[in-house]
Amino acid sequence: MPKGRHEPIPIRMAVYGCLLGGVVVLLAITAYLVPGYLGSISRKTVEKEVALNARTISIDLARSLHEDWIELRHLAEKIGSMAPDEARSYLNGIVGDGQRISWAGYATTDGTVRVASGGLLEDVDVSEQTWFRNGLNAVYSGDLHEAMQMQNLLEAGQSGPLKFIDLAKPVFDRNGTTIGVVAFYVNFQWIRDYLSESAAARSIDFLLLSTDGTVAAASFDLPENRPSLAAIRAAMAGIRTTTLETWPDGNEYFSAVDPDVVYEDLPSFGWRLIGRMPVDANSFEDNQLMLNAMLFVFGACLVFSIAAAMFVAIFINPISRLAEVARRVSLGEDVYPPEGRSSREASRIASALAKIQSRLHSTQK
Repeated sequence: MPKGRHEPIPIRMAVYGCLLGGVVVLLAITAYLVPGYLGSISRKTVEKEVALNARTISIDLARSLHEDWIELRHLAEKIGSMAPDEARSYLNGIVGDGQRISWAGYATTDGTVRVASGGLLEDVDVSEQTWFRNGLNAVYSGDLHEAMQMQNLLEAGQSGPLKFIDLAKPVFDRNGTTIGVVAFYVNFQWIRDYLSESAAARSIDFLLLSTDGTVAAASFDLPENRPSLAAIRAAMAGIRTTTLETWPDGNEYFSAVDPDVVYEDLPSFGWRLIGRMPVDANSFEDNQLMLNAMLFVFGACLVFSIAAAMFVAIFINPISRLAEVARRVSLGEDVYPPEGRSSREASRIASALAKIQSRLHSTQK
């Protein structure tokens, strides 16, 4: 061998070196690209999850209120022909324990309540009530309000004043003439509890707003500078969207806005529902995804290593042995090559060496 030149590396070492280089490159690419990729997937997944949960809670709430609306619609069709005692008994059945519907009543066009659940507010003038004025002309759903008349008559099972939403509908006679208004006071505490339980079951916070940004209900302490938040601005504008932003408590949240708390023909209350989920709530899932990805990569590297070792044993080692035989033949040793059946190349090399060795024997004779 000429002086200063190094002996080439064995082919098996070249294979293992290529494998090692590929593994290093694969791990580097994985460590660089996978976290960002998984983070993007995680964000999109959480965005969809928050939006889906907010929409589901919104629809479930509206569907529940729609059941009351159907009951009110049926009542409006019947109450005009009922006797007072029959109507009162029917209204009592609708109210039940008062946890959901706190009051149901019927007022004639002069604004006087003629019959009501439990006899509450009977013969009382409600002509100045918003539900009565609006209910004379069309179906009506009223936003959250206090009812001091009811506060004095009902036993409040909560601290602070009772709050209700109104559902009202005109009552017509057989000729289509308006003869009165039927109305429900829906206990807002029931709605608040319903939202709280639904949000807790889905591990998200919720915020129920009116069109002017007034907070109707929330499952967390509200910040003072609410209008500065993109999610709340979108809710007030009636825009369905999903945002990622830092709230005043210093934490990042995914927030989804559902601007339509409606179902079928239920009149709109003008509510907007915001569902939010903290970013760090998904850190475990992100870490688990990264761990799974790395385990997959290490598993793939192990499989490639085993495959490379098998390739070397089956295909490279026979050629290496033939190369050694060729070297010994070149030195004049009387040695025959083994059969090279591992590959076509090994077979050809073995055959060529055998012919060379035969010719050398023939020349020597």
